Amino acid sequence: MLGRRPRMLLGAPEFDENFRIVTDSEDFPHGILSDPLQAFLLSDPRAQKSPLRLRDDELFTWYTGTLSPQDVEERLDYLCDVLDRIPAQVWATT
Repeated sequence: MLGRRPRMLLGAPEFDENFRIVTDSEDFPHGILSDPLQAFLLSDPRAQKSPLRLRDDELFTWYTGTLSPQDVEERLDYLCDVLDRIPAQVWATT
């Protein structure tokens, strides 16, 4: 884990234990990681196998290996489910 930037804690113990947030902004993660999104990420098994990264106004995930068309569709569905839970006003601050 060398070379990683310090992580930010949201103050939600279960979320903080399971996810790592690295940011230069104190406010932006609190806006994005609303209670509904935190609950979704904690309960959806896809969150454990599909890491997320948000950079500016882009949300993406990655995978090492070969993806079938069904795998691609499942990951796209996951990204859409995450985006559906991010409050729209958050994007106005990016």
